[in-house]
Amino acid sequence: MGNSKFKADPLHGGIIKNMVIFALPVMAVSLLNMLFSSFDTMVVGKFGHPNAMSAIGASGSVIWTLIGSVMGCAGGVSMIVGNLYGRGDKERINKIVNAIPLSTGFLAVVLSVIAIIFARPILTLVNCPEAIMDGAMLYFRVYFCAVPFMIVFTFLTSAVQAKGDSFTPFIMQVVAQAVNLSLNLLFVIVFDLNLLGVALGTVFAQLTGLTLMIIYLAREKDELHLSVKRFKFFTGTKEIWQKGVPASLEGVALSLSTVYISALINKYSPDIIAGNAVADSIEGILMVAFMGFESGAVVFISQNLGANNIKRVRKSYITTLGFVVILSELMGAVVLIFAKPLVSLFVDATAANAVVISEVAVHKLFCLTMFYGLCGTMNSVFGCIRGLQDAKSPLIISIITSVVFRTSWVAIVPRLTGKIESIYMAFPLTWFLSTFLGMIMFEIIFKKRKNELEDAN
Repeated sequence: MGNSKFKADPLHGGIIKNMVIFALPVMAVSLLNMLFSSFDTMVVGKFGHPNAMSAIGASGSVIWTLIGSVMGCAGGVSMIVGNLYGRGDKERINKIVNAIPLSTGFLAVVLSVIAIIFARPILTLVNCPEAIMDGAMLYFRVYFCAVPFMIVFTFLTSAVQAKGDSFTPFIMQVVAQAVNLSLNLLFVIVFDLNLLGVALGTVFAQLTGLTLMIIYLAREKDELHLSVKRFKFFTGTKEIWQKGVPASLEGVALSLSTVYISALINKYSPDIIAGNAVADSIEGILMVAFMGFESGAVVFISQNLGANNIKRVRKSYITTLGFVVILSELMGAVVLIFAKPLVSLFVDATAANAVVISEVAVHKLFCLTMFYGLCGTMNSVFGCIRGLQDAKSPLIISIITSVVFRTSWVAIVPRLTGKIESIYMAFPLTWFLSTFLGMIMFEIIFKKRKNELEDAN
């Protein structure tokens, strides 16, 4: 798993080549993460009980909002550890790596306990229909048993990727995904465990991924070496949280907006909820078009900023945006063309409500994929800004666009038009506004960092 030819070098060599080497495994990992959720929806849609898919759809957005409240802080690991690699400070990197298991594990367990205890009030808050409440609560509670494994793995992955190695976490996710899919099919089809089955599959898959990561880092001999004797509880992680908390709040802001929209959609029929769940699963997979380059931007720009190579910072920014615009639009076009066949993978064609669910899903995908290049550009520009060691600007922009603008739009416009399409169009409008503000902010921060480096020299 540690073969050097699969590792990118952010500081040396061609940026395009190294960016691709880094981005492709991250894109694959992102795809596999999305498939964790998509397989849940697909398996219960094909083989589960009635309304099982609606139960997952009704709880999905709030699950990721709660997880994102901690998971987003992993962005601080990429920013700080990447910058430390540029400076060559390996001792501090090792301290951070050995503080991650206890620190993030503690926060994740607290989050999971709260979520499990207050499952019903949380789902009631997002207008989960009473007809599917019991199923949604079961899925919600069992899923959160996997969250501690998921969060610790994500933080450790960020540390490994900050070095330029995105291939090793990819292999681990392949194994974990194989476990997830196998157990989903076994628990749902063979044992007829329905929602409990797909949630348990997630628990065992996340445990598998974390176990592989711990074994790998324990065997490492460099700054990534993980040793129980060196475990610390939050010691040496101050900068991680300083950068990570704004990144986390940004994710929470985005997710709260999505939860609000989900709550509006949950007022519709279970068939419309299910159709939106299918579209969200496919759109989540589509996000892999830019996730690899977004993560790569943080690592490449952080390392080169730490190494005082401002020209390479600019080249990394341009390379990132170039790849993302092309890939996002290309994949959006592919999904748009093949929307019906893709949706059919999630829907049982023999079900009485199959036509309605499929039509809703296809229509939402049409509204989103036409402008998907904007979504990719928005996220990638934010990644580039974080690479410049600024986590607050993306947060502020997200509050302006995704919280204030988007929630205002969906609260007002759909009531005036009476059409659900008005809700869907809030997304591309938000992407455009965020991209515009993000590009302006990047240039301001880049100029500031350039002047700081020139003054230091």
